[in-house]
Amino acid sequence: MELGVGFWDTEGMPGHGGGKKCPAAKTSNLNTSFMTLQSGVVYQDKNATAQRISSARIHKIKELKNEIFDLQRKIETSSFENVALKELNRRHARAIGRYSSAESHLQELLAGHRKELADLRNLLKMSQEAERNTARELKKVEAELRRTKGDLKALVVLSEDKALAEREELHGRLSVLNETLEAKDERIQSLEMQLKLNSNTFSRQLASESKKLLEATMTTKNLLMEINIVHQKIKEKDRQLYVQNIYANRMPKTLRDRSDWVPNDQ
Repeated sequence: MELGVGFWDTEGMPGHGGGKKCPAAKTSNLNTSFMTLQSGVVYQDKNATAQRISSARIHKIKELKNEIFDLQRKIETSSFENVALKELNRRHARAIGRYSSAESHLQELLAGHRKELADLRNLLKMSQEAERNTARELKKVEAELRRTKGDLKALVVLSEDKALAEREELHGRLSVLNETLEAKDERIQSLEMQLKLNSNTFSRQLASESKKLLEATMTTKNLLMEINIVHQKIKEKDRQLYVQNIYANRMPKTLRDRSDWVPNDQ
């Protein structure tokens, strides 16, 4: 037992000493392998991350290029629309010029019609005054005619009296009175005809000028409505053109901001 113990102690010491050296070598190898594996994993992770970042950047660049292309097309479309709107604006300006000229001409025409109407009213007033004077004169002539007829009747009665010595004189006076009566009749007929003609003529002229004035007024009103509609359309087109110009002016700045941002992402 003692020899066994001694032998175990003698043999065991080197055994323990050898055991301490072997695990240290294995641990070193394990550490080296672990570090190598860990380095490989880290490298693979970094490589995968770099690839994902690169793919994301490439995808983002493609998206930005597509967006830039779309924006450029929108700019081109806006430019075409601006050209079309400017041309439409020029056409509207020319139309407004024509309408303004027509409106000015109509205003002059209306002023002329108003002056003619005022002159006709003055002439009608004078004609009415002349008609009143003619009517008074007609009444006077009719009164004279009645007196003449009375005198004629009396002379006829006297001329039939054969006993009177002045029969020849009465016949002469009768002839004069007949002539006077005929002249008065003609004068009355002339005055009546003139009165009727004056009334009809001035009534027709007044109705014609009133109709012309009404037509010119309606034409002016319609043209003013059309001019107002054209003004509203031009205001709307100007507003659209203003919005399109703002959009076109802001677009290059957006593109510059986008292009500056892409390299920073890379």
